[in-house]
Amino acid sequence: MPTRKRFELLDCPKFAFPSLTNIDVFATAANILERLGGKGFLNYGQIWPHMTRVAAGYVDEAYLVRNFNGYPIPWKNENLQDVLRLLGVAFAGKGRWYPAGTKPFEILPGAFFKPCIRGTFYSNADARAYSVCVNARKHQHVFPDHGRFLSRGVYEFHAIDDPFEPTPIPMVVDLSAGDNGSRELKMYMFDEKEMMSLDEFEFILRRFFEALVLAGVTTIPEGVENIADLFRKRRFD
Repeated sequence: MPTRKRFELLDCPKFAFPSLTNIDVFATAANILERLGGKGFLNYGQIWPHMTRVAAGYVDEAYLVRNFNGYPIPWKNENLQDVLRLLGVAFAGKGRWYPAGTKPFEILPGAFFKPCIRGTFYSNADARAYSVCVNARKHQHVFPDHGRFLSRGVYEFHAIDDPFEPTPIPMVVDLSAGDNGSRELKMYMFDEKEMMSLDEFEFILRRFFEALVLAGVTTIPEGVENIADLFRKRRFD
């Protein structure tokens, strides 16, 4: 079996081939196999413990240089700092941030998935809570279909079980690069009628897990009728 890899919901649109909504199991498995065992260029996980300070407006340029200057290669530090700057545009001084857990959970044997939100943001502007999924990957773009898919995942796995009333709104924050090569802030907020249907969401999850099986990552035991049920928020408590 290949080296165990930790996945997240963002990896479904990342690895799906030829597209998320037209996912081919064999081609997606080949895509996953090609990337298994590889290491990311950046550890974006170091950003999330700082989000409470970002939302409070306490992250300035001096803070960025002091806390995100650990790589010997300058462009890596610059990328992390750019992500924090854009998150500041989205959240700084606009409300409160409640961190989500980060510990991956074994969904099926060998298939470890991280929670798909980074936290819950309570907005002062409209007195509403938002369950926030962040794509910090510069070269992975979040297209509208991806936003609808991720919004359904955020809603099903986090928002509907959140103690906030009314139910938090899924917020997908995309920080990928625009046409000019620089990161841009893009946000998707779909209500339950606009996000991907639960049936289509489950179909894509099932196909993605079938690709993980072909790639030697996991197995799907008999009797597993609904992959989404394995992801419910209680599994990350």
